[in-house]
This record gives sequence, C-alpha cells and structure tokens, in this order.
Amino acid sequence: QLLADVHAELAGDWLTCRQVAERGADLFGPRERQRWNVLADLEDAYLRTLDAAGVWDKQTARLVALDQNECRAEFDIVLVATVDLNRTHRAMIEVVADRVASLVFAPDELADRFDKLG
Repeated sequence: QLLADVHAELAGDWLTCRQVAERGADLFGPRERQRWNVLADLEDAYLRTLDAAGVWDKQTARLVALDQNECRAEFDIVLVATVDLNRTHRAMIEVVADRVASLVFAPDELADRFDKLG
C-alpha cells in the first residue's frame, strides 16, 4: 500500500520513482539514493507485470497519454469546486482546454485568487 501511495502521489505530479531517483541523485545521500533506486526497480517490475497481463495502471496510463499527446475530450467539461489540482490533472485539462469551462463561486473582488482552472 505504501508503494501504491508513493506511485499515485508522484504520478499526480507527472513523475515516476525512476525520475525521482535520477533527478535527486545529486541531492540524496547514499542511503536515500539506494532507497529511491529500489523503489524505481519495484515500480518498473510492477509495470512490467501489468504489461505482461495486458492491463494498465491508471496512474501510468495518464502519464503515457500525456507523453504521447493522446488526451481527448468528446464532451464539454465543466470544472466545479476544483481545489489544488495536481500537475497531471492540470496538464490533461490544458490539452483539451477548448472543451473546458471552470465555474468559480466567489465574489468578483476575489477573482485574482483563482486561475483559469479555478
């Protein structure tokens, strides 16, 4: 469960354990570097196992869709009460921005506190 939580949290920020291990290599001490390399190896093994079974991990599917420019929207999307969208969700919404409307229920004088996604 802990690995699943780390995987989901990183995927929300458009990252994998391997990317953290590589990007943080100069920042981490030897033990932390080893820990991230082990996590990356476990994540890779997990994804290979799913691939061999012909199924996808939802988090990884989102990342692949973004990397391969496969995000599409067949219908209009209305965002209501969105709070702190993660980097991956924001990127997916940006790709289909022409189909997205964001509703913010706040007084006009607070408009500067919101971005185009709410």
